[in-house]
Amino acid sequence: MYKYIYKNTYIIFLLLSLSLIVLNANKILSLNLTNNIYSSIDKLFRVSTKTRKRNLCKPLQEELIAIISPHKSNWSISILNSKEELITDINGDIKRIPASNQKIYTTAYALDKLGANYFLTTDLYKNSKGHYEIKGNGDPDFNYKNIIILTSKIKQNPFYTISSPLIFLYEEDKHFWWPISWSKNDILYSYGAPITRLPLNSNSYISSLYNPLENFKYLLSETLTNQNINLKIIHKRHNNFNRFEKRSLIYSFKSLPLKSLLRISNSESHNFTSEVLLRNAANSWDNSIASKRLSFWLVNKGILKEDISIHDGSGLSRNNQTTTNSIVHILNYMNNHYLSEIYINSFSIIGIRGTLKYQYTSPYTINKFYGKTGTLTGVKAVSGYLKTNNGDKVISIIRNSNYYDSSYFTKILNAVAAESTCK
Repeated sequence: MYKYIYKNTYIIFLLLSLSLIVLNANKILSLNLTNNIYSSIDKLFRVSTKTRKRNLCKPLQEELIAIISPHKSNWSISILNSKEELITDINGDIKRIPASNQKIYTTAYALDKLGANYFLTTDLYKNSKGHYEIKGNGDPDFNYKNIIILTSKIKQNPFYTISSPLIFLYEEDKHFWWPISWSKNDILYSYGAPITRLPLNSNSYISSLYNPLENFKYLLSETLTNQNINLKIIHKRHNNFNRFEKRSLIYSFKSLPLKSLLRISNSESHNFTSEVLLRNAANSWDNSIASKRLSFWLVNKGILKEDISIHDGSGLSRNNQTTTNSIVHILNYMNNHYLSEIYINSFSIIGIRGTLKYQYTSPYTINKFYGKTGTLTGVKAVSGYLKTNNGDKVISIIRNSNYYDSSYFTKILNAVAAESTCK
């Protein structure tokens, strides 16, 4: 009898377990279908940097080594062909400082997480306690004209229930404005501007470089006074914004869509925009947390953890390190992404636009290379997509050395474009 009960109990337990598995599978499938079919399919066919097929093109490999000799140890070059095979690997697994090639990772992450039509908003609220609130997400194009609009909206929406309403500016604490690994010299210039939620012109002017919050408060106060509005402005930490408090949205400024912000980041190599994209995609203004989340995303896409060291979103930090094999892996991943056209079109083009407009130009490369440059003292990098008569190529080149000659990069790209022996 006990055997009979035990047997039936076991069968019931087994059936219940199978039912739960089926229900969870259906639930997961439903969520994936509803939210992101692409991501679930992607996981099934992911290729890691170490499992990628190698089919080295010996003539090209030898030609490139000849170009960079006798400085080979300072270079890394990785090239994928249209079959996604690694046809050139020169020090491709050595970690190097990528400079602004770091933006390749940041923009891919932002596009994958947020989508092409995501907007950064700067919002003006009236809350139930009788005060105004201003909350932003780092719109790089927010400017003084927008402040004038803000004050006009406040004037059009006065409080009648309180005699002295306040204006709360929700901003991050100062220690979140710059990644800790940025040099003290870099943060003195506009390319190292503080990353705030309420910037004016990407905090690029002198008044914003040192204290962007005070500059925002000063210009807002001045504009209010010009419209005969006398309101006290108070800074509050962004994490003190109570999402559950009753409030009404008076006005919302929208940034350019993310697909346009990608072009500012990649083609123009704009550091502030890149850092803002990282923080919004990671949903954290803490650079260390945002950088870790970018790292997790990269590992999830097949990059080996030991092949990357992420410390910011723009590449200004010299603590960033990556391999060229990792860069071509992500470039190839994005080439197969459902938003690939938007991603690739965000890059500069040799001889046409962006930071590559006047660099590495030759009959082989003009209008045929979509890429990202990277420059720091002792660092030069260029990575992207090259159209050739022998199929499209995904390329990453990094040189970490104080000696620099741009003709090396031109010769390398020309050699790849002209290569015709390897199929």
